[in-house]
Amino acid sequence: KSLDQNTCAQVYVTPFEWTKAYPIPARKDAHLALDLLHHQYGVFHTIIPDNAKELTKGGFPEKARKAGSLIFPVEAYTPNQNRAESSIRELKRMYRRAMIASTAPRALWDHCFELQAEIRSHTALDLLALQGDVPETVLLGDTTDISNLCQFSWYELVWHIDPRDSLEKKKLGRWLGPSHNIGDAMSYKILVKSGLIVIQTSV
Repeated sequence: KSLDQNTCAQVYVTPFEWTKAYPIPARKDAHLALDLLHHQYGVFHTIIPDNAKELTKGGFPEKARKAGSLIFPVEAYTPNQNRAESSIRELKRMYRRAMIASTAPRALWDHCFELQAEIRSHTALDLLALQGDVPETVLLGDTTDISNLCQFSWYELVWHIDPRDSLEKKKLGRWLGPSHNIGDAMSYKILVKSGLIVIQTSV
């Protein structure tokens, strides 16, 4: 269980390796990740999940169909048919390297995993379908800005300024990646010395 009480992550992958990870408290909350996907990127024409109950029954398929997505699960016990599996394997490799190199506590796994998915989606991969672009550019149709990803590395020590501090003193914190739901494009998640995660732009 992470610092944010997450125990697993819902991962979405396209044929051109655009990858998005949504940490969730439990597997039964997979439909909440679908809400975030729809809110951030719109509705995908087809979703091909594995045969997990939380993806084929209950809230997930119901929400997908209401939004206009078709659900075509793969055959049970055939992970080789699931396109997401290879990307999840690469994500886990990236995650392990980042966590070992930074010596970050395991309770921050969800932030690291989410960041590695972002990095993979903003990296030029050797795929003919990408035509030299990055997956995020192919998905959205606009040239992708990587400024919020390349300023700092995972769990790096950074200075930040708390806007509540009238003296505007610089404070040390740990960089956990960009914030997508709070603040502007250059807002970051910072782990402060109290163990809380704050969203700040002055980093």
